[in-house]
Amino acid sequence: SAVADAPTLTATQNTASGTEDEEGGINLSSLVSAAATGGDIVGTFLVYLTRPTPADDDDRTLKEYLEDRGLIASDDSGKIIPRLKLVDGDGDRIGNFMADTDGDKFFFAVKTAGTESEDFAAKVVFPNNFATGAGDSHDPVLVKLSAVSLGGGGTQAEVADADMGTISITVDARADGVELNLPANNAVKVQGIEELPILLDMRGRLLDTNEAISAVSVALTDAADEAVAGGMFVFRE
Repeated sequence: SAVADAPTLTATQNTASGTEDEEGGINLSSLVSAAATGGDIVGTFLVYLTRPTPADDDDRTLKEYLEDRGLIASDDSGKIIPRLKLVDGDGDRIGNFMADTDGDKFFFAVKTAGTESEDFAAKVVFPNNFATGAGDSHDPVLVKLSAVSLGGGGTQAEVADADMGTISITVDARADGVELNLPANNAVKVQGIEELPILLDMRGRLLDTNEAISAVSVALTDAADEAVAGGMFVFRE
């Protein structure tokens, strides 16, 4: 009986980009397509998490690398939990995450409609506050796309590793701001005595701990919202 032949994978683009916490995720759709032959069908796309070629002094496993990037985590039982996900155009989660810790492989399996030719369609949603950028720890995220064909007698065949499509994903950082213990309009009315200091307790926290506060801006106005000259502020961390 006939057995499945590996499908032919075609990559139209090898990069994707978006911004930190992008609503709906970063689009990977139509970057890769797969075609089966001989009566086979394309049954599944596989999305492997991978990494750039490590430096000579970097002996981390792929698991350790992905954990350091915050892309996977382990629960108390040692089960691998993905911190990123694949979603469809409606924002619904798609794909089953697979973790082969012995083989050091981590990937999503996404079922297709089961025809001879299929386009990969998905968006990737990264963890909150995740971004790429300068520095080795913020390299673009690399994924390898593969496909599996289904043939007669339940046989199946996957695209060879050398023929898989690699996509480099960049996530631009954006400032998330500071949450202050102030009213929503950031306006505070205080009373004081002429020529005596007024204490104002203003505290805040960074919404993204990877960021830093670069400046503090304070405007002093009177009851008519007119600027008051001659005021002096003393800040204490």
